[in-house]
Amino acid sequence: MSALGATRRHVASRLVGKRILIVEDDYYAAFGMAEELAHCGAEILGPVPSLSGAFMLLNQAEAVDGAVLDIELRDDQVFPLAEELQRRGVPFAFATAYDPKLIPTAFRGVPNRMKPAEAIWIARSLFGQ
Repeated sequence: MSALGATRRHVASRLVGKRILIVEDDYYAAFGMAEELAHCGAEILGPVPSLSGAFMLLNQAEAVDGAVLDIELRDDQVFPLAEELQRRGVPFAFATAYDPKLIPTAFRGVPNRMKPAEAIWIARSLFGQ
């Protein structure tokens, strides 16, 4: 086993049992991400393609350990949900094609990656090294 492979498995293991909310309006991106995170042992909430659906799922969920958010959704931008996640202390990351320069100042420190975001990056972004 290579050192890189062992490191990747160690970081991905941080996802085991974590409830991850996926908010993404692109079907293929959403389900690809969900499949990869589930393969690492995460429990997937969603994916949901809309802000209203994301709030509904967030409010119905027993717990949310982290979230991966696309910024530009069909019905709106995801920033109100990001504010609520911050208020609740839920770590989140942006996986988006949105221009980083247009992200509001309040979210400039949030991990941000162009789609598609790999599970290893998500694990590190939400739960550390």
